[in-house]
Amino acid sequence: MENQKSLQTVQLKKTISKEIQTMKMNCVQMFCKKMRIISGKIQKKT
Repeated sequence: MENQKSLQTVQLKKTISKEIQTMKMNCVQMFCKKMRIISGKIQKKT
């Protein structure tokens, strides 16, 4: 029974770290898009 619990905990941790990595990737992509849009606007002004 104890083994089952620790196994679930390990799987949960793996899942959470995957989620965090995905979120980080999404944040980076969003940031890059925003930066591109901002730099595009700046370039148009000059």
